[in-house]
Amino acid sequence: MKSKISKLFAVGLTVALLASLFAFGVPASARTLAWSSEVIPGIADNVTVAQGTSVTDLAIGGDGSTIWAARGAKYVFKSVNKGASWTQVDVSASGVSYNANLVAIAPDDNNYLAVATTNNTVLITVNGGTTWVLWVCWLYRHPQ
Repeated sequence: MKSKISKLFAVGLTVALLASLFAFGVPASARTLAWSSEVIPGIADNVTVAQGTSVTDLAIGGDGSTIWAARGAKYVFKSVNKGASWTQVDVSASGVSYNANLVAIAPDDNNYLAVATTNNTVLITVNGGTTWVLWVCWLYRHPQ
């Protein structure tokens, strides 16, 4: 008798489990795909960029709101509001300006940034671009 009740319980439990999988399975559909645009550094917010200028690199901070953009010039651009407005930041160390091509931001600190320049140097700031420290890189090429 006990084994009969156990078998009935197991069958009932299996049927209930299968029914629950199908009872609440409402098909989901994806949203309609749509394009949107973001404001990039431009004439707005007193940041002047010549027509036809390209952004060479972007770095997005860990907070998702801070964005740094490089464009191969002596300025990088910083946004702290997801690109709604931009601030122009001079990339110079010891009075010498450098053309910034690449940017990298620390994932845990939006004020810690490294900028690679066109002349094999890297500038680092730990205070959001107020001051920069020059770090010289030497490219090693293996003799062939």
